[in-house]
Amino acid sequence: MIAGALLVLRVLPAAARIVYQARAELQARAELLARARADLAGLGELRDSAATLSQDVVALAPRLVAGASATDAVATIASELSLAATRHGLKLAATAPLEADSTAGRLHRVRVHAQMEGDIRGFASLLRALEASDPVLVVRDLRVTAPAPSTDSRGPEALAIELTVEGWYLK
Repeated sequence: MIAGALLVLRVLPAAARIVYQARAELQARAELLARARADLAGLGELRDSAATLSQDVVALAPRLVAGASATDAVATIASELSLAATRHGLKLAATAPLEADSTAGRLHRVRVHAQMEGDIRGFASLLRALEASDPVLVVRDLRVTAPAPSTDSRGPEALAIELTVEGWYLK
């Protein structure tokens, strides 16, 4: 009788707890397995997305500023501005890098402030060249002033041009 009471009061509740815990653990593992199978089923779709993204980045590459660091990208933009200014009859007086805090994954923005001198025709052709350039350079800030009005009405008026140009590079 004592053995029967001990069995009913001690052993059966402990055995019931063990069975209940084992069942809960089995159910949790079954749910984990179902989630893993669902994730693996979507793997093909993920591979397709990764391939498409890779192709898009490769297609975007020529439109990005060359350079693996901000310093390299600033130098590339300054070089592009110098070349464009020379081609369009402008004098590049100075360039300076500006803080650019935008990023999109491995894409980083870089900004350069430039000061130039020249006439309106050179300035207009410079803007057209920047608009059509590869890499894509965007003029974000522009200031044009005539520091000393020309006394010679036959010649072009000299302009002081300040512009901020930005582009994106892949880090």
